[in-house]
Amino acid sequence: DVVMRALEIKRENRYDSAMIMRQVLRTAVVKVKEREAAEAHEHQQREREERDREAVRERLRDEGVDVSTDR
Repeated sequence: DVVMRALEIKRENRYDSAMIMRQVLRTAVVKVKEREAAEAHEHQQREREERDREAVRERLRDEGVDVSTDR
């Protein structure tokens, strides 16, 4: 969106200055990095939860409990 606005044909639809556009770009980069970090954290959390579930299933199997997912 930032680049598209910078490339607008009509001057009134573009950024008022390069400085404003630069700041908008910087803000966009920060938001992307924050989103990527949050997604990575969520992914790691899901992986931890899956490892924990698998560990519980393994312990139950070791105790002779049927943990098959077919019900």
